Amino acid sequence: MFNKKLLYYSLPLLIQLVAVDAFCETTAHRSITGSGDMTPAWLYVIGINKYDHFEQLKTPVHDAEEVRDVLLKKFQFDEAHLIQRYNAEATRKNILSDLMTFAKKLTPDDMLLIYFAGHGEMEEGVDGYWVPVDAERGIPSTYISNAEIRSLLAASQARHIWLISDACFSGAILGKPMRSISPEIMDERFLRKAFKSRTRVVVASGGKEPIPDSSDVKDCQGHSVFGCYFIKYLERENEPFVTSSEMSLELQRMVSNTGLQDPIWGRLRESGDEGGEFILVNLDALETKTVEKQVDGKNTFASEMMAVHASIEKERIKRKALIISGYSAVGLSAVGFGLGIYFGLSSKSIYDDLEHGRIPPDKINAKVREGQNYQTNETISLITGGALAVAGGLLLYFGYRMPSIEFNKVTMSPVLDLSKGAIALDGNF
Repeated sequence: MFNKKLLYYSLPLLIQLVAVDAFCETTAHRSITGSGDMTPAWLYVIGINKYDHFEQLKTPVHDAEEVRDVLLKKFQFDEAHLIQRYNAEATRKNILSDLMTFAKKLTPDDMLLIYFAGHGEMEEGVDGYWVPVDAERGIPSTYISNAEIRSLLAASQARHIWLISDACFSGAILGKPMRSISPEIMDERFLRKAFKSRTRVVVASGGKEPIPDSSDVKDCQGHSVFGCYFIKYLERENEPFVTSSEMSLELQRMVSNTGLQDPIWGRLRESGDEGGEFILVNLDALETKTVEKQVDGKNTFASEMMAVHASIEKERIKRKALIISGYSAVGLSAVGFGLGIYFGLSSKSIYDDLEHGRIPPDKINAKVREGQNYQTNETISLITGGALAVAGGLLLYFGYRMPSIEFNKVTMSPVLDLSKGAIALDGNF
């Protein structure tokens, strides 16, 4: 009886452990670089409406959230590689800590897209700045300077970084202008070459001038002009691949046609850019359009991208299954503990009755057996409940954990040394 009951109560636990084993198998992924590792696409989104010491804004958080949503839904990004900071969380310390973590932890197989929406400032003859939520007006040391951003992005080993900044004076960070890329030359050779070369591209909603927070442009209410057209472009894009320069050029044209502001784009100076391209992979288009799988007996860029992102989608599904299984295990553990308490109280009641002579003599043996059964069931229920609680905790840990980077572990702020044009990456990571 004991073994059968133990098997019955432990069956949910065995199911959870099989799920853990299946999850562990997802750690081996293919790569378009041929290294055998994943090629993660990290998404870092910052939006600030509610400032401590600056005028309040209306659109940045809404813009940032919609940009996030369309990138997650349609392109190669996923929640496991998403870092986001809104309003009170977008402090100078947090943003610099995040950028420093990217600088220290990303590898040459990684790519990073950064979207910032908020206030910007400009000190004539000095530098341009992002304004974090806790910045104090007139005190540039509380801002985040372009020099700090450039140094941290230059220090990162990530192959591709694309910075999109919707803030006043955001174009001050830029260096040399970029030539446009005609879609006609985006063939297999171009895509592979562009993907292999380091990229540090910036798209700024304006140059060295203020820009409006919102507008009355048709279908753009509740958004900045730049944010509105960036979202529109992402939503309507139907090609399998779009390069950072192609999108930047089109975004520049679309926003400039409103007559309200003139976005600019280019290579991030002093950042190690090698003329590569950040390539957005439109997963919807890859699934619905016919793409060549092989050319001259070799897998095409498109087919390798499809394999990588099929693996990513598989991991997403298994991660959700782990989370659901984890909560199920925790729920079952509560049932197990509840049954354990019930059986324990029932056995105690029987032995109390036996001790005080409240059981008729002809029923004593039956009651003793009943009390023993209750004790056995109590033990089984409590052990199973504990095991399910542990299994549920492990499943939730694996389901929710970030794959490779822990944020907010920096113990010291960056030290800016303008004489050397760099940031000393002091602190414990």
